[in-house]
Amino acid sequence: MRYIHKRKRCRAFDSYVKRKRTNKWSQFNSSIKFELHQHLWKEQKGLCVYCEQAIPEKRRKDDTLRHHPSHIEHIKPKSKYKHLAFSYRNLALACNGFNCASEDEKGEFCEYAKKDMFNSNLFLNPVEVRDIEDYFTFDIDGNIKPNRNRSAIEIEKARYMIELLDLQNPNLKSMRAEQYTIFIEEELAGVNVRAILKPDRFVLPGFYTMLKQFFGEPFKTDTLPPDGQSFL
Repeated sequence: MRYIHKRKRCRAFDSYVKRKRTNKWSQFNSSIKFELHQHLWKEQKGLCVYCEQAIPEKRRKDDTLRHHPSHIEHIKPKSKYKHLAFSYRNLALACNGFNCASEDEKGEFCEYAKKDMFNSNLFLNPVEVRDIEDYFTFDIDGNIKPNRNRSAIEIEKARYMIELLDLQNPNLKSMRAEQYTIFIEEELAGVNVRAILKPDRFVLPGFYTMLKQFFGEPFKTDTLPPDGQSFL
């Protein structure tokens, strides 16, 4: 998980909420929801707010669950926090709980696992916890674990998030391991993979936090490979 800086609001969304005084998410205008979806995708640089897998950009407002593997997520469940249903800071983009690059549409992890469960004392909110990346560690087999260098309560929070979102799901582990292997192979081929990890890129590679742990923070002098390679 990585920190999401909510610094630029979606004007179309704000204007709609103010004008319509909407209080039912089910009645949210589809065109505005599409604009919000695109805005959140750009804000999160193409990554799921929870597992950090790469999410494809939604290009049509009529994309449904069958056609697009992501949705607008209420970080604090709207069933329990009704007053936050249209709070921009409570909205993020999440995958639908399966590999966005596959044909499998069976939800297993992330919001699909989280549902309406929310322990405010343990939940690590990616739009509030600035050092959230440091709560977790990874290994080359794709495992995610609490960072043992944190305090006892912080380790408990990390463990809670892993269990809540099922971040140790076998499919997620396999996806992370595959991404690590791709970067290793590219690095051995002479590609400057750290350049792919520059935080100011428009879209970041999937499992960005894990990759930074293994390949290090990019330097200002790191340059992208000339062929513009893309990663999961």
